[in-house]
Amino acid sequence: MAIQTLTTPSSPIDELPVYQYQDLFTWRLGQGCNNNVFALNRHHVARVKKPLQWSPDSEEERLRRTKKAYDVVVDAYESGIPVPEPVGVFQVRIVYERNLFGLFYRVKPAVVVKRVRGIRGDRAKGDLAGRVSELHENLKNIVRNKGFLWGDDWLRNTMYNPREGVLFLTDFDDLSRVFYHWSLDITG
Repeated sequence: MAIQTLTTPSSPIDELPVYQYQDLFTWRLGQGCNNNVFALNRHHVARVKKPLQWSPDSEEERLRRTKKAYDVVVDAYESGIPVPEPVGVFQVRIVYERNLFGLFYRVKPAVVVKRVRGIRGDRAKGDLAGRVSELHENLKNIVRNKGFLWGDDWLRNTMYNPREGVLFLTDFDDLSRVFYHWSLDITG
């Protein structure tokens, strides 16, 4: 099977380093409104931005959104919020299988983070569901106390790692730092 590329030779993605430790096939682990998540290997996953649904999305714009997502996850990680450990922004190969033409791949910009193994928050059952729900409330308080807003705080955007006993925030697209601006208005 021949592998062919479907990217333009001089794209803005070329400025990014290439992720070197990628397995041949990239299995999609999940998808959300803004991202597809692919397993790069046993240790790392790639969060690849989807095209915007409401406006045309150039490669430059997708690269900008990817870098912004990386900055947010680094800020959250350094603030002590339980998010997957950030690795960097890289070029990754997303391999697609085609019936007649063998394998194709597209090179995409991606936020690469450490892979979190466990149970998605909304899929916990029985006694574990109560524990995860309690951890979810604690996670919302942690996010708020660290000075962030979490706009998409559903259980489906978390991953519970039973080995560590930690609930990780895995969808950080709607996470943003709150900057307070205090002003004193003296009238009268």
